Amino acid sequence: RLQSKVIKLVDVSYGGENGFNQAIELAAESLQNVKFIQEKKLIGRYFDEISQDTGKYCFGVEDTLRALELG
Repeated sequence: RLQSKVIKLVDVSYGGENGFNQAIELAAESLQNVKFIQEKKLIGRYFDEISQDTGKYCFGVEDTLRALELG
């Protein structure tokens, strides 16, 4: 189950915080791609709401502020 969540394996030279920071640097490109895919899915959901006219969307400053006031 965990294997499906693994994005990339990297070898690090250090342990602890330094190793963690090195792992993030080495996996930066893969992590960036994951963020891009997540944002793409989010935009897709947004446009689905608009096309279905559910009213669960807002755009623009005024629309957003009004939605925040209404909760």
